[in-house]
Amino acid sequence: VPPTSQPTSQPTRCPSSQPSSKPTSSPTVTPPPTGHPTALPSGQPTTQPTTIWGSTYSPTQEYQLYNISGSVSFDPDDKAPCEEVEIRLSFTFHRNISSGTSIHIQTPGLTSGPCFHPSNGNDIVDVMVYNATAFDVKFFEGSYADEYTTSYFKIVILDPPTLSIGYEYVLLIDRANGLKRTCSNNSSWIVQYYRTNRLIVPVGHLNVYTTSRLHCYLYDSSISFAPSFPQIPTGINITIYPAFTFDGSISFIIYLPQFTNQIENYPISNLGTNNTRSEGIVRYIQSNATLYQLSYNTNYSWHGTFHGSNYTLNDSYIKLTPLGSQSTVTTLWIYIPSYPNRIIPLCGHPADYSGYKIKTESIDGSYYINDTTITSSSAAGPGCSKLNDCNGNGICDFCSMTCDCFNGFGSPSDQLVAITNDFSIDCSSRTCPIGPAYGILPTFSSATRSASSHRLVECSASGKCNRKTGQCNCFSGFTGDACEKRSCPSFSGRQCSGRGQCLSMD
Repeated sequence: VPPTSQPTSQPTRCPSSQPSSKPTSSPTVTPPPTGHPTALPSGQPTTQPTTIWGSTYSPTQEYQLYNISGSVSFDPDDKAPCEEVEIRLSFTFHRNISSGTSIHIQTPGLTSGPCFHPSNGNDIVDVMVYNATAFDVKFFEGSYADEYTTSYFKIVILDPPTLSIGYEYVLLIDRANGLKRTCSNNSSWIVQYYRTNRLIVPVGHLNVYTTSRLHCYLYDSSISFAPSFPQIPTGINITIYPAFTFDGSISFIIYLPQFTNQIENYPISNLGTNNTRSEGIVRYIQSNATLYQLSYNTNYSWHGTFHGSNYTLNDSYIKLTPLGSQSTVTTLWIYIPSYPNRIIPLCGHPADYSGYKIKTESIDGSYYINDTTITSSSAAGPGCSKLNDCNGNGICDFCSMTCDCFNGFGSPSDQLVAITNDFSIDCSSRTCPIGPAYGILPTFSSATRSASSHRLVECSASGKCNRKTGQCNCFSGFTGDACEKRSCPSFSGRQCSGRGQCLSMD
């Protein structure tokens, strides 16, 4: 709105583009005011470099601004996420800098926080920087919810008259600041140039490229099964908490060893298999089978397939591809129903089984997650629940649903020194002390045991082992913890009637 003192008839007395007080011979193009965004040199591309130069990447690219040029690089530059890095920023000023000038560089993917956990770090108002006598550097933390895309540096020029035009100034932002790169797309840092807090230059881009793909990670992941029993089709619920946003160019791979989608030719019970657990088990799989009727908590759908190889089922996996874009960092879940998909665990697995892994694939190969063990998983199958979970004295074999007992509770080595193999299959039995067998025993050998005269056996073959207490009940005439000693006759409670010395024949 023009001031009230402005003559209302002024516009009618002159061309609309020129005040009436201006000579008609004045230049048709006047120097733009310092705050006008058209001050970029005519030879400067208005878009700034924003794309990768062909197929050859460089770890450092330069940017050009109204009166500044420079570059950025990292140490280390291997793109590993959540590692503290040193950041090298260089500046060359091509014009005089006014007092109060500051440079804002948005640094998507940069955080001072814990990184592997979904929480934010802190602002750093006094960034440790080498060669920074003419600059004051501050760091302002973004939010993990948008991959820290709003993180930025504020670089204030303390004494502009001391800066030399055409001289390169290098700022080394120390690793001790704790700044880390996440797997956000930090290939294009936005640069803004301020003078006395008023933007005077359009947004430019500081391109940051490296020679390696971007290594990403997950905040959390889990998988659960219902119904949960071997050789019965199961429903699978998968939860993923990625630390990054994504689109349809990425796929999640979930490894499920010993799973199949064939339902015929099973034994009645997996206890009916032989020791290799292959007898009667189907050796084929229908690979690249589409999964149907998926449920999910996203506003876009998912495409799923089941994969594996014949003859071995250890490389079975599910591939899930989003048919849309995820613009915020949040928890995702996808449910695969048991029917009509019929994904079947041939063997059971314990809770938090380390064989369940997850990784990602991206079509453009720009970023990835290595095989990572899923954080938590429910048990697949009852395991040894009917055997009181081996009473804490053994390890459950979820595939055969049997206990492998520890030494002292019926292990294979315990069975070799037992007169009779009367150990309980739930590892509740105790072993007894062993000693040299008394008397002449036959010598024999087999695939699992051998025996000879006076070999070491429980209770020295001269007593009976109490499996509940682990103590020997010695036969008459024998004594000792392992019944390894001969006892002497006694009369009136005195050995040898008190008239001799008992030699126990240890």
